[in-house]
Amino acid sequence: MSELNNLSSLLIIGAGSFSTEVDELARLVGYTDIAFLDDKSPVAIGTMQDIGKMRERYDTSIVALGNNENRKRFREELVRHEFNISTLIHPTAFLVRMYN
Repeated sequence: MSELNNLSSLLIIGAGSFSTEVDELARLVGYTDIAFLDDKSPVAIGTMQDIGKMRERYDTSIVALGNNENRKRFREELVRHEFNISTLIHPTAFLVRMYN
């Protein structure tokens, strides 16, 4: 649980309909400073070409794009710029073990 308290800033790649769900989940798990990059959204703080420039302010990012090819491409771009890639898991999620 202490890891949740260390979360603060998150850069979300994409500002479409899927990103609103990612934003809500990020806030639930403890992120407080969340920003978006998107080529067409007025809520974005920059475009996709600004990924490298955002590394100084944001060390953690997640890709919220529905298209698999674009999601892979931008994830690779984030890795190239040495972002930590976040995995978000809803706080009420649980696993059920299946036994044979």
